[in-house]
This record gives sequence, structure tokens and C-alpha cells, in this order.
Amino acid sequence: NNGFSRAYGLPNMWLSDKQDKTPTVEMAWDRPQTMSRLQLTFAADTTKRLYWESFAEVDSLVARSYRVSAVVEGKKVLLKEMRGNFRKVNRLVFDAITTDKIILEFDTLPGGQIGIYEIRAYG
Repeated sequence: NNGFSRAYGLPNMWLSDKQDKTPTVEMAWDRPQTMSRLQLTFAADTTKRLYWESFAEVDSLVARSYRVSAVVEGKKVLLKEMRGNFRKVNRLVFDAITTDKIILEFDTLPGGQIGIYEIRAYG
């Protein structure tokens, strides 16, 4: 997170490869961190009236389905699974864990991409 959770000057986001059907983002720390919340901000066209649009018309860079896992004591543990998402900002709450790595795995449609402006982790 560089302080801008939107396009500002340059594209300013992580963007998945169009050829990758399951793009993955890993965040790692030098020391274990305790956290119980994540906030993901996807790249979405905020000029759209999302509440009037059908699910299929939502911005294509917003992740529809994904999984969030953590490495706890050397094992990958699923924290949250999202299906049918259409929101730009996802606030995920889970039982507190201590980890040094978070893994986000996204599902995409053929030729689709995921765009992320920021990922925030909270204790």
C-alpha cells in the first residue's frame, strides 16, 4: 500500500497475467504477525452504479472468487473463501492467527485479470 487505493498518475496496482487461471499473491513478513482482519481493495470503475447492474456487468478486475490462506506452524490453513463477490472493497474477518505468510489465490475467467490497489492486514 503506497497510500493511493485508486488509479493515480500511473495504473498503481498489481495486475494478474491474463494467461494465469489461478493468480496468486503472497505476503510474507520477517517475523510472525498476529492478525484477524484483511482488507482487499480491487481495481474497479467507481463511476458505475453497481447497485443497478447485474452481477455479470461488474468491473472485470474485481475478483469474483478467491481463497485466503495463512501458513501457521508450517501448514497452509484456509482462513476465508469468497464466492460471488462484486464489491471493490472486501473486509474479511477471521479468528486471530499468528503467521509469517498470507496467500491469496484468485479464480479468473479465460483471458480475465484481477487488479488489486491495496491489501491491508490488521491485528
